[in-house]
Amino acid sequence: MILTDDVGAVIGHAEATGEKMLDPETGRYIARFRPGCVTYWVEYSASGDHFVIHNAYSHRMQVVEEAGTQ
Repeated sequence: MILTDDVGAVIGHAEATGEKMLDPETGRYIARFRPGCVTYWVEYSASGDHFVIHNAYSHRMQVVEEAGTQ
């Protein structure tokens, strides 16, 4: 379950920092934001003065490097 505020945070972060990818085939942006232990991804496009959300998902994952490995 992804909250509207979480989706807004992703888009806000992407628009403020430019950390987003443009899919040239669809004209949609894909952005991610990790405010804590969950990473949120949103696929969106701009429509006038607002944004259209096409997809949103999240995941929890932590990669732990073992001592002595690189």
